[in-house]
Amino acid sequence: MNLWPLVGRADELAQLRGLLEQEECGGAVLAGAAGVGKTRLALESLALAERAGFHAVRTVATRTAAELPLGALAHLLPASTDGLTSGFGDQAEFLRRAASGLLSRVGERRLFLLVDDAQLLDHLSAMLLYHLVTNRSAFVLMTVRTGETAPELVTALWKEGLVERIDVAGLSDPAARSLVQEALGSQVDPIGLSAIVSRCQG
Repeated sequence: MNLWPLVGRADELAQLRGLLEQEECGGAVLAGAAGVGKTRLALESLALAERAGFHAVRTVATRTAAELPLGALAHLLPASTDGLTSGFGDQAEFLRRAASGLLSRVGERRLFLLVDDAQLLDHLSAMLLYHLVTNRSAFVLMTVRTGETAPELVTALWKEGLVERIDVAGLSDPAARSLVQEALGSQVDPIGLSAIVSRCQG
């Protein structure tokens, strides 16, 4: 995957690095408008987690996957957890088995789970994330688009102080200019650069 340079995010990255170093930290959520750079920052954090010894995995929630129970997380779970999705008692047992199956793949390392666009998660996926965080079984990093409704259990994670919420704002003009210049790898026409920075608004 060819990633754009990471520019203007030193403070956010330092905060995430500090959270990763805390054994009792359940995770973080990167909240911001569409296109502001949440995913790029999250992917850098995933790389940090890998270097720190975590077993790091990523998934992306979508509207289509949200129509299925565990749609966004199913590919990370063992097939033996299928079928226990009906009834409260069965769901409780399912969560225990799903979490156990997921964690059995990481060995002695701690799981780092990146969930992009977590506002699109189905209810059962949100329940599993909540279970992982409250049991300190994993470090869960989510990106959430502000202005959209997220599952109640997702918003509860930061409202209850179980994960750290980091609001991701747009880049400053100097940072945006630096990003474009680094990405293109050559001197950019000043007029064109100003037009790009003005259009993207950070």
